[in-house]
Amino acid sequence: MERSDFPSVLTQLRIEELLLLLAFSSQGTLFLSALRHLGNRPEERLQKFMEENYLQGWKLSKFAREFGMGLTTFKELFGTVYGISPRAWISERRILYAHQLLLNGKMSIVDIAMEAGFSSQSYFTQSYRRRFGCTPSQARLTKIATTG
Repeated sequence: MERSDFPSVLTQLRIEELLLLLAFSSQGTLFLSALRHLGNRPEERLQKFMEENYLQGWKLSKFAREFGMGLTTFKELFGTVYGISPRAWISERRILYAHQLLLNGKMSIVDIAMEAGFSSQSYFTQSYRRRFGCTPSQARLTKIATTG
């Protein structure tokens, strides 16, 4: 090691020391969480973000803003990760969530529609019929008839 390397080695050691001090301080868990978040790839962050937020009643521009990107960049990243548009993915996730609520719970169809992020029961029923070939009421009756 040459003498000119010492300042950079010393700087590196000091940085590591500071990181350790921060990690073991009273705010260490927050600090480590923030570091992990910074290290995540955008694709992984997007998947986690969407799984946590697809039920939000946001416009697409709000999804992009909350994720920390412009709308165009958000749509491009989304297309790369999922292979479909954000709106199509959100709609599919919401209808699948509503389907699970319908078959596994006792909530009213109106409540399911609202819980799953649909603007009305009518729009939910149309979307459900398009996706599953029957209305939510028919699906629930079929489930009751086959299980009980």
